[in-house]
This record gives sequence, structure tokens and C-alpha cells, in this order.
Amino acid sequence: MSRAEALACALLPPRRVGKAVRRAERTPLLGTLRYQLFTAVAGTLAFAHQSNAKIAVFIIHEFVTDCTRDEDHKANTFDLDAFVCRLSDGAIRELRTGEIVGPFPVAENSYWPSKPALYIGKAAKNIRDTRARPKVVRTA
Repeated sequence: MSRAEALACALLPPRRVGKAVRRAERTPLLGTLRYQLFTAVAGTLAFAHQSNAKIAVFIIHEFVTDCTRDEDHKANTFDLDAFVCRLSDGAIRELRTGEIVGPFPVAENSYWPSKPALYIGKAAKNIRDTRARPKVVRTA
């Protein structure tokens, strides 16, 4: 079993799929979820265990700047929502900015032998320069 599969088994409930499950209630395929979210949440849980914390909070902080593209922000939002949807067994389909959701049930395992309550949140900071910029006009 690969490290990604082991993390998935440690974190996620089984996928909701099949003829008895309506399409709107199905949860995302494992292969569509971002590995970086697995490792970040696993690190959060491992740190909570090492700190003897009863609660683990994983926060995504998004920065909107002149160097970022709206298409990338949309893709990242989609990926985070898919991860939270699968982690919550389909109960949470969207994680809005400024929101913290949970607790998510996480089983004890070799990565984190205790069971801290897991919460996930999203914050955003828009520092994009919205002032009108002069148009560059080329001549010749």
C-alpha cells in the first residue's frame, strides 16, 4: 500500500457510490483528491497528538494578489471542497471563507495514536491592487 493510500485509509470514510446512492450524494473518487491536503491534515493530526491536544485545527489561508489568477483560486476552492466533502462523507459540500467545520471523526492509527477532534477552516486575504492601471498603448 502506498503512503497516499495509507493516509486515505486513515482519514477517509469509504466512498459513497452505487446505484442506491443518488448522484448528488456521491462523494469524490480518491484519485481526484489532492495529496497535499492529505499530508497537511495528517501533519496537523500528528502535531496535535504530540502536543496532547484534544482538538486539531487545519486552516487554509488563501491570498489573492496581483500574482495569482482567479482561475487558480476557483480550482483550489473546488479541490478543497471535494476533500471536505469526502472527509465529511458527503455532509459538507462547500467550505466557505471564514468558516470552520467539524469535528470530523478520525480513527486512531500509527500516524496519530490518539483521536483529536479535527476541524477544517478557510481564511482569505485579498491584497490585489484594484486601482485602475493606465493602459499601455503601443505606437508603431
